[in-house]
Amino acid sequence: MKELIKNSEKLVKKVGLIGGVSHESTAQYYININQGVMRALGGLSPIEIMLISLNCDQMSRYAHEDDWDRVTSVFIEAAKKLERMGADFIVIPCNSLHIVADSVAKAIQIPVLNIIDCVGDVIYQEAYSKVALLGTKFTMGQSFYRRRLTEKFNVQVEVPDQVTQQRIHEIIFTELCQGKFLESSKKIIRSVCEDFYKNGCQAVILGCTELPLILRQSETYVPLLLSTDIHSNSIVKFSIQTSIQIQIPIPIRYAS
Repeated sequence: MKELIKNSEKLVKKVGLIGGVSHESTAQYYININQGVMRALGGLSPIEIMLISLNCDQMSRYAHEDDWDRVTSVFIEAAKKLERMGADFIVIPCNSLHIVADSVAKAIQIPVLNIIDCVGDVIYQEAYSKVALLGTKFTMGQSFYRRRLTEKFNVQVEVPDQVTQQRIHEIIFTELCQGKFLESSKKIIRSVCEDFYKNGCQAVILGCTELPLILRQSETYVPLLLSTDIHSNSIVKFSIQTSIQIQIPIPIRYAS
């Protein structure tokens, strides 16, 4: 460990963060990554995070209009800019917008650390064969997330019915993305998780980076796969590029 700390400046890779979707989860990523590196290496955080914050309202409008070509164009432009700035890898702190992640990865020379693969790695480690997925209607309703998990990690992925999908989608966009964390909405999310668990799912993916801001593992008996925490931990481990296994406790910034 001492050698790791001594060589931290050489080891730590620069993170290129395409954020702003939303600012709530982007801020949490920034805290998580810095806190994680500090815990791993000691002292003040030596990591460099290059952030491009996109127009969340604009990205939301494009997504709701099903204009994924425009979303892809914006993300590729941002990724290329971060690459020119010296980033060693790209992070998209949003589950839904990983629908364009493969296109972004093909357009640049540095890797994209895919949140779905990070979640999948934990599923594999825990030997889960059936999980549920909660997120925006883009994440739940389209196949990109479920297909990648099934094909790469051999896991069955369930999603809620259309009515429940719409309710969760509304909670995310009208509340969580705007910093509103209501107890009534927490109860809805927790109830959906518990229903899936009672019906045979071994865990529930909180597959929206805002959802772990409202529901934590300590608040339910259902095993949760907190995508924000998982991705943040993976970013830290990828950035320090070490074979040493470090369990990094990720703090949470609860909004009032």
